Amino acid sequence: MSYEYEAALFAERNKNRVFETVLEALEAAAAKDGITKKQLAEKIGRKPSQISRWLSGPSNWTLDTVSDLLYAIEAEMDYEVVHHVDRNKSNVFHAVAYSGPGTAETVVTDSGSNAFIPELKKVSK
Repeated sequence: MSYEYEAALFAERNKNRVFETVLEALEAAAAKDGITKKQLAEKIGRKPSQISRWLSGPSNWTLDTVSDLLYAIEAEMDYEVVHHVDRNKSNVFHAVAYSGPGTAETVVTDSGSNAFIPELKKVSK
């Protein structure tokens, strides 16, 4: 795996973790306090359509986006750096980690079931 590819996976994984954490906080606020997208938008001076775009996925989020959304529900994130060697290893197999170049493989999971791993194709820039 090239450094560029590995770094891109790392960035996406972190972006998804932040998105999921903020989304869970927003869902909890909606369930507890009944806060709506319209109310979120009003609190941070945005249009409800902008809130909908933000909540559709993390692709265009910035730290300001995270801050605005959390501010709207009167919350903030705690941050902790965890080194890779100290992180618990996942028992989920992912195609990126197990697919060899040019072939599809079958991986036996911890539960003994077979998981089909599709062929990955490199995308040239």
